[in-house]
Amino acid sequence: MIKFVDLSWQSLILTTHHMDEIQPLLDEVVLLREGRILAHKNVEDIREYDNVGLITWMEDMYESQRI
Repeated sequence: MIKFVDLSWQSLILTTHHMDEIQPLLDEVVLLREGRILAHKNVEDIREYDNVGLITWMEDMYESQRI
């Protein structure tokens, strides 16, 4: 499916619970909980500025937003 997308001018939205499998493909990540956006961030910024891996960042974001 991805081979039909021209990423130079199109965006591709993937939804999955298997982040470990698609991490290398991601430029940005949007975290949702109950249909609301918890966070939206560039993956490289997470690694560089937050100094954590993507999955750790996601777990931390979900934990900090626990209701």
